[in-house]
Amino acid sequence: MNSPPTGTDDNSAQHEISPPTSPSHNDSDGPADADSDSVYESPDPSHASETPDHPPPPPLSHTPLDPPVPARAVVEDYLHLKEPITVSPVDLEPTANLLMQFNLKRIDDMFHQKSKAEQASVKDGIANHISLFNHLKSAITANDSSRTIDWDQWQQLLEQKLTHDQMAGLVANGIPDEIRSSVWQVTARSSTLKLNDYYLMNKQTPSIHERQIKKDITRNSFYNSIQQYDKINEVFSNLKIYSEYDQEIGYNQSFIFLISPIILKLPELESFSLFVSLMKDYNLRELYDSDMKGLQLMLYKFDRLMEIYHPSLFNHLIKRGIRSNSFASQWFLTLFSYKFPIDVILRIYDFVIFEGVDFLLKLALRLMALNESILLRLNSDSLLAYLNTNILDVLVRKDFQPGSNQYYDTSKIFTGFTNLNPNLLQKFEAEFQKLYALNEKKLDDINLLNLTNGKLRNQIKYLQMDLFNLNKDHLQVVQGLINLKVRLPELMSQNSDLEDDIQSLINTLNDMKDFKEDDVPHNIEQHIEQLLVENKSETERNIALEDQLNELVEQEHQVDSQLKALKKGWFWNK
Repeated sequence: MNSPPTGTDDNSAQHEISPPTSPSHNDSDGPADADSDSVYESPDPSHASETPDHPPPPPLSHTPLDPPVPARAVVEDYLHLKEPITVSPVDLEPTANLLMQFNLKRIDDMFHQKSKAEQASVKDGIANHISLFNHLKSAITANDSSRTIDWDQWQQLLEQKLTHDQMAGLVANGIPDEIRSSVWQVTARSSTLKLNDYYLMNKQTPSIHERQIKKDITRNSFYNSIQQYDKINEVFSNLKIYSEYDQEIGYNQSFIFLISPIILKLPELESFSLFVSLMKDYNLRELYDSDMKGLQLMLYKFDRLMEIYHPSLFNHLIKRGIRSNSFASQWFLTLFSYKFPIDVILRIYDFVIFEGVDFLLKLALRLMALNESILLRLNSDSLLAYLNTNILDVLVRKDFQPGSNQYYDTSKIFTGFTNLNPNLLQKFEAEFQKLYALNEKKLDDINLLNLTNGKLRNQIKYLQMDLFNLNKDHLQVVQGLINLKVRLPELMSQNSDLEDDIQSLINTLNDMKDFKEDDVPHNIEQHIEQLLVENKSETERNIALEDQLNELVEQEHQVDSQLKALKKGWFWNK
């Protein structure tokens, strides 16, 4: 019918407590090990405590469809149970209405925790709905005698005068569509003026999620008629305002599936109040927080219940690596709204309003029970596809006629539920919280190791840079040594020559030491002056000789000129 949300827009699961995808047990089709600690032999594990008052039940007769049952240790490993909490027979006793009692008591406790003004507002809302109920009763009784509604019983339910057994009987038969909105709001105690005022004051307030909300609304197929199409604006306003009201959660794709059935049955303001009540008072918002811890808890409870009530099917899924989060997540995130038609969805909401979100576990177990014989025949390749696309095929009415609104047989869906004990679910929650804390510690250790690893990586980078620089300096030193080795012979030769020069200078110095002043002439200055005079005279004489030489050269030129002239004249005179 509707495409399931493929993920969240503002929140994503950061970590998850989940079983290993590849179980460590033997995947053969042979029998379980005979020496294993214990095995599942009955969907009622109360035989684990055998007493004279509780004799062990007879063993089940296995058919060829039953898979081999793995050892208890394998299942405990799948569920991360090192010290599992023992499930006592009392936890498994038939308790038809305990979920309803537990949920309604919790709603009542939360109501009394509100301020006096809020309590008064809720009581006024309940009184208005009872008054509306009486008007509807009068109008329908007068104009439609074909309607067989037990008005007295429903009025007593609204006035909280029925026992839990009586309420359970009424809800199991279905809430009449004419009074469904009033029954929902009175039971959830959702009508408050405070929320109505908040809605009206923030209707024009923009939200960062507006674009995504509009995009997701267009992909929803709840609104397939003109009357229903008019509700789109109300859906948009409700989700936009809620994203501002609960900014920690903001918006999630699954909210489209949650709010649409409410909008179809309730006025705009009342829809917002009931949606807020479901999210806060019924703890639905925990399914969508940043790490989706609430969803992980629901899946954990579902695994543990499957382990107890449908062990053969549970082991079959484990052996083939099928984890519940691969097919059941969208069941819980959308309250099955993306799977069923609107008439079935409204019935689911009836049960959720009275029994709380844990009713979804009963419905999930019912679907698995109806499909168990089929699922046990499937292998790993087709199991997951069937769980995601064909899980509702067993509910299709054999006498379905085209055009009929009764496509699914609701007598199969809403009967034969496994009655769950809230005490058992609380034990499972205690197990989960312990495992979650351990998982958080592991994540903290991993984050610390990652941080330390990052720091060490930076240190390694700096050390690598230092090593590179040292290698570079080393190469320069080596190159210098090579150059020195190449120049060493030349330097040694130069050194030898210098040593010879030094020796020569030493010898010269030694010779000079033997030189005496008496060897120097006394009239050396006069001798020098005489040499200077002689040098001057010689210089002047040289100058004179040069002059004479120049005159002779000139004369020679003249004689040559005359000789040439004579030779020329002789030649012509000849």
